[in-house]
Amino acid sequence: MNFKNLSDPVWISENISDLGGPVTSVNLTPLLGSGGLNNAMHVLTVTVSDTTETKQTDKRFIVKSTASEAASLSLAQHLGLAREAFFLLSPNGRIPAKHLPQVKFAHGDMVTGEKIIIMDELSSHIQSGYLFGKCSPHNWAKDLESVTGIPEGPQRQEMTRRVTRHAFEAAAKVHAAFWKDRTILDRSWMRASDWMQGEGQASWEAAQKAATDCWAEATKKIAEGQSSIQWNPKLLQCMDASFAKISWQEYRRKVMDPDHVFTLVHGDYHPANMMWKFGKDGEDEDSLIILDWEVVGFGSGPQDCAQYLISHMYPHEQRMWEGELIQAYHSMLVQSGVDQSTYPLDHCKKDFVSGGIARWVWLFAHLAAKCPDDWVKYFHDQLAAFIEDHHITPDNIEMPRV
Repeated sequence: MNFKNLSDPVWISENISDLGGPVTSVNLTPLLGSGGLNNAMHVLTVTVSDTTETKQTDKRFIVKSTASEAASLSLAQHLGLAREAFFLLSPNGRIPAKHLPQVKFAHGDMVTGEKIIIMDELSSHIQSGYLFGKCSPHNWAKDLESVTGIPEGPQRQEMTRRVTRHAFEAAAKVHAAFWKDRTILDRSWMRASDWMQGEGQASWEAAQKAATDCWAEATKKIAEGQSSIQWNPKLLQCMDASFAKISWQEYRRKVMDPDHVFTLVHGDYHPANMMWKFGKDGEDEDSLIILDWEVVGFGSGPQDCAQYLISHMYPHEQRMWEGELIQAYHSMLVQSGVDQSTYPLDHCKKDFVSGGIARWVWLFAHLAAKCPDDWVKYFHDQLAAFIEDHHITPDNIEMPRV
């Protein structure tokens, strides 16, 4: 697909339905500061006239596409990031529509890495990560009170708890809908679909090697005194132990076990990948929309939730609310159809801890090699606190989870 099509009124008329009238003009404007490292974001303004052609109305959409640079396309191709378009195009009747963006058009090409998604603008929402205070590096330079209308303090803390509980319950609804469902593993574009069937050893090992190489680079910097961080010895030991346990045979044995618990997971579940709207008293409920499904695939549901907390929440707030949040997640799983007798709360808590740390070992290795020291220190401190709080040791930590 040619990106220039997005500036063609005829193409827009043919590919976006329910515009309410003939298209008279189209304007595409870059949305600066958005899209992350690999995507470009644009605002698409479509001007339509009514049937009498006497009144014109502007309709605004958001366009997400793979950035045009060769490096971005190569990375998208390598990681299969075009799967987001396939996911948003596929029948998602099992997932509550209120938690998904309203997509008008989507195109993805797994061979080239190209992707174009046109979705409704969410101007009535804010990025939910802004409700977590200054904890995350994503928020350090933000005037959060002006964005959210909420001052730092008890009111902000209560909003953090509220939006997190909402996110955990939304995750549970998604996870319950695909709980241990091996019939969907034939969706080859989904991340880990082949691994879950005992295939794709080379790509799994390549993904593990990428993180292993990053961790080797990071530890080399530490050994040479090039890191300004005061490294936690136990964190270093756990990281090393986890990487030492990498084994395709052990991974395959685990996921091929008929009793293995897995589901459809977002894969990058954190507050900055969600949009939030406050419900008005007596009129409507809070709204949480989950975006950025580029690494959607198969894995541990509670792992998604642990990734969420470690990413954005102050450790002392995690300690206050973690029990309540896991209980809310598990209760929603059961309410949504998961059998409590085969997946009790204790099992859920165990998966939360083991999956959360194993996933973050893989993520942190990449961050430690590529991010500036102040960012690395933040994630180091988040991970070290999680390790201490959950009694994780080099002996009980699992291999990294890709």
